[in-house]
Amino acid sequence: MHTVAWTVMGLLFTVVVAFRLATRRGRRQIWWVCATIGPATGLASGILIGNTAAVDAVLGTPNTAGLLATLAALVGACCLFIFWHAVRHESPSRAVISAHLGAAVLLGVIITGIWATAPVYDQTYGSPRDLPLSDPAYVAPSLLYNGYYAASQAVTAICAYQALRRPPRHDAGFQEPALRLALIIVIPSAVVCLVGQLAWATAELSYFTGLGGSAAFAVGDVLIMMAMAGYTAMGITVLVGPRWHRHIHSQRLARGLGGLWGRIHELYPTVTLPRAETPSRPYLRAQRMLIEIADGLSLLPVPAGAHAEPIQAVARALAHPGEDSGAPATTVLPTAETRRQEEDLFLSIAEAYAVLISADAGPDRPCSQPTAPMQRPTSAASDAPPNPR
Repeated sequence: MHTVAWTVMGLLFTVVVAFRLATRRGRRQIWWVCATIGPATGLASGILIGNTAAVDAVLGTPNTAGLLATLAALVGACCLFIFWHAVRHESPSRAVISAHLGAAVLLGVIITGIWATAPVYDQTYGSPRDLPLSDPAYVAPSLLYNGYYAASQAVTAICAYQALRRPPRHDAGFQEPALRLALIIVIPSAVVCLVGQLAWATAELSYFTGLGGSAAFAVGDVLIMMAMAGYTAMGITVLVGPRWHRHIHSQRLARGLGGLWGRIHELYPTVTLPRAETPSRPYLRAQRMLIEIADGLSLLPVPAGAHAEPIQAVARALAHPGEDSGAPATTVLPTAETRRQEEDLFLSIAEAYAVLISADAGPDRPCSQPTAPMQRPTSAASDAPPNPR
């Protein structure tokens, strides 16, 4: 069961590592590095423990696979500590990061030293479960590993819960629906992993306490495998979720802006590209609409004295152009500080324009019918700056 569990974990982590490497795009932030190395260590541990005998035969030294798997897991736990410190602070402390690295290195040195000097590791075992639990030289490093990894899971569960309730103000990404779903997945996964590590520790102490034994090992294997499956689901959610959300959001945004964009195209064809060149991808199409609407509004005169309700004034100027001269609509409308504010502003104008056209449509009106007003979508990047002109 132990070998099967670790083999499955290795396969699951392969998916996460492949996704992360495929979307790396030159990122160098410490949190991204840790979020990539962490799953890679899970992949390494799964391969090593799932193929203990073969790895030991290749390396020519007994129990080397178990040692390397333990060290890889220590690196993964260290990455979790550093990751949560980095995402919770706008400027991560080098001293804190160095302290986490130092603690992991110290544990690695102690475990490696015991492995190199203890006679229990001088012979080959079919599985790590075959090592004698009566030997303190096996139990001590195993407990060190279990304790350190369990602590990383406790920190993960606590930090994920706090980030879900009170997202850090410096990182708008925590407002993303996909990331919030990932946090919901992480919390139970970390708790299950913590309990699994405690079950392993109970089994490793069974010779001295009389509690646990092989049953505790089996329970720990199942719990750890469930937790790693949860972490894999979280990784896929983080990688695929934002793209899916952006696609749906862009489709809704393009539909909502269709009438306003079409009117801008009629009034100011020189600031818009030909319709035949409209991008097929919803995201690019929506971004093009935003840019061309902004360019068109910079040319649209709004009659003087109609600025008490700027959105309604701009909608009337769109519906009945040429009735008066005035300031450009962009100087009348409130300033959009973020992309979401810009999208909401243009959607409000599109809705007001649609209501006006529906109310006074007639054969003498030059206005084309817009698309029906719709519910405003939630921005995929709420705090991103507006589109450059």
